[in-house]
Amino acid sequence: MYYIVGYSYKETKYNKMSLTLKTLLRLRANGGPALMRRLSSSPKAPIEREFSFHPVLSTYKVGDFIGRRQKKDPTMVPIIVDAKQTITEAVRGMADKDSIRSAIMVEDKQTKKVVGIITERDYARKVELQGKDPNTTLCEEIMTPAPETIETSESLDDAITALFQGSYRHLPITDRDSVSGMLGINDTLRELFRLQVLHKHMPAMKAPLTAIPNGPSKAKTHFVDETDDVYEAIKLMSIKDVGSLVVKNNENVMTGIITEHDYLAKVAMKGASAKDMKVSEIMTKDPVCTEASKSVLKGLELLIGQGCRHMPLLGPGTDADGPLHKESGLRVVGMLSSKHIIRYVYDL
Repeated sequence: MYYIVGYSYKETKYNKMSLTLKTLLRLRANGGPALMRRLSSSPKAPIEREFSFHPVLSTYKVGDFIGRRQKKDPTMVPIIVDAKQTITEAVRGMADKDSIRSAIMVEDKQTKKVVGIITERDYARKVELQGKDPNTTLCEEIMTPAPETIETSESLDDAITALFQGSYRHLPITDRDSVSGMLGINDTLRELFRLQVLHKHMPAMKAPLTAIPNGPSKAKTHFVDETDDVYEAIKLMSIKDVGSLVVKNNENVMTGIITEHDYLAKVAMKGASAKDMKVSEIMTKDPVCTEASKSVLKGLELLIGQGCRHMPLLGPGTDADGPLHKESGLRVVGMLSSKHIIRYVYDL
């Protein structure tokens, strides 16, 4: 058994080849858990947690968490569609009077079991970019099939581990195969904050956002012009495998951000064409920003408080470093996401 930075990697065979320690280290450096999951012939990742965030999370059941949240927030109640429904019908189901969901669950009408999930990313990349007709394309054709699920009887610690290991944004919750809810990254971060679990790691949480390994200040930030059509923005997100882009004008000044959720809510749900709409028409204007020198805790507070998954990071620089943030005079040097925070917290 190999022990690497707080994880135990069991020797895994793939195509009859044993992974060497050198290979495991390289996998760890390039995304570890998610890559190990893909290489494994087993549906479960060959990784075991050697520690817990906090003792309370090991005894806090997912069912108790989701039950409490659903009483306070109706958007936590799952939306379920049939695998044989069309995408148009499914997308209509993603909206309720209070919000637009980022993901819905797909079930088999006969067995009543979860067979997949559909996210805003699935719609953007598998319908819009592939030129499929949402009025005739079925849910089973674009859904992410056989998603990993978490049982209500399992702990919140198990749920966080599953989210991180699979590099997921959403995790279906089941109770003996019946659907109970959907757990998202922001839900998890909000609960960790509420339970004051992160106080255990306060020195690390007070570190600047630039301290996050492979974090937003170290990765290339991607930009799109506000006059580009939405289709080009969605295409760039797919190529770069990101969920948001910084929007700038012809003077290299940031005017907003565009996300996959913006596309779903303002284009797909209205039956509009992404090729006929400009980025400026659907972007989120005047997004909440924070300086890269601020603490990880401050970044988390802003993400939770504003209910957003992406937030531009600002820092000193020139035109070559990124668009200008007019109010502060700083440059956009990165894009903070909920995933950055959960990965950082997981590795503490």
